[in-house]
Amino acid sequence: MRRFGLTLSESKSDWVPRYKRVHLGVEVDLEARAFTVKEERVGEVERMSKAVYCEASRNKRWVNKRTLAKWVGKINAWYLAFKSMRLYLSEFYAALASSDKWGHNTLVRLPNSAMKSLKTFW
Repeated sequence: MRRFGLTLSESKSDWVPRYKRVHLGVEVDLEARAFTVKEERVGEVERMSKAVYCEASRNKRWVNKRTLAKWVGKINAWYLAFKSMRLYLSEFYAALASSDKWGHNTLVRLPNSAMKSLKTFW
């Protein structure tokens, strides 16, 4: 791999094939052909969903862009378990795309439909 310009991290690599592995909070079980989101990841997303919803409710649907992007990224990692997750997040991606800026104080406005969707995550 090094001759192709790639460096490998020994601590993050397994050189023996495995049938079960956790990847981005999703347990991948090749024997059972199952993908399961870990409980701690679900709890983390529930807490973040409530926080984003509360912020949006207090500020007329305006939320911090970085906070929203972090939340979307955590849920997007579930695509292994839920193939339609990216489609479900499209309204949040649209809100993120509404501003080119990524400063610490950059705000984006969520559509009404996104507010309803946020509630489904807890």
